Amino acid sequence: MWINDIEAELLREVLQESPSCYMVSGLDGEIYWANQSMLKWIGYTQGELTKLGWKKISVDNESLAADVEAANDMRTGHLREYYVEKQYIPKNGKPEWGHLVVQRYPVVGEFKFALCHWTPLKNGTATAFTLAMDRCTAIQSELGRMNQVMQGMLSETEEQKWVKSTTSMVFKYPRIVLALIISGAVLTGSARTIEIMQRMGYLPVPLPVEKDDKPEVGRQDPEEVRMEVATSLNRL
Repeated sequence: MWINDIEAELLREVLQESPSCYMVSGLDGEIYWANQSMLKWIGYTQGELTKLGWKKISVDNESLAADVEAANDMRTGHLREYYVEKQYIPKNGKPEWGHLVVQRYPVVGEFKFALCHWTPLKNGTATAFTLAMDRCTAIQSELGRMNQVMQGMLSETEEQKWVKSTTSMVFKYPRIVLALIISGAVLTGSARTIEIMQRMGYLPVPLPVEKDDKPEVGRQDPEEVRMEVATSLNRL
């Protein structure tokens, strides 16, 4: 068979230079070896990666818990291989999602090592996932803002609610408000209606006129005029 005839050194070179990311690990977090593609992606040297181990470069979430649980099952021989979608943390970057396939060696017998094949999400998949997560975050933020507004509305007094609704109606339906004002003029009188329009901001409020204590020359005081009219009526 071809696999039996090929030199072992050549097989090591194939695995070392493979464009796919490979690691050889233990079940308690050890990393014994990683190929060039994995080292390039993760950003650590072989020594740094070995010192850290695969648990410390993983995001501590449900995926890591599933990875650890499956590794324990592999230790006991209940699993020969398993697959998990998880996040690894590159040295100089943010956590990234990918697919991890772990295979036990030897398949039968005492466990020696696990061959891990890591495939980062790429070609738009990771971008789509990130956009989806950003969208979820934006929706949650908007829901939180709406909740705050609703809580504020519930805590408002009846008077505050009436003022807001009235102000909103004035800006949305100015013609209807004008019609109501005209109707008010008919029912309450023009003077009262002008006062209402001034309070609502439709008419300017007249500036106060300073009273001059000195009567104008040649102008008769209104009280004197009233007295004269009364005297004339009495004479009649």
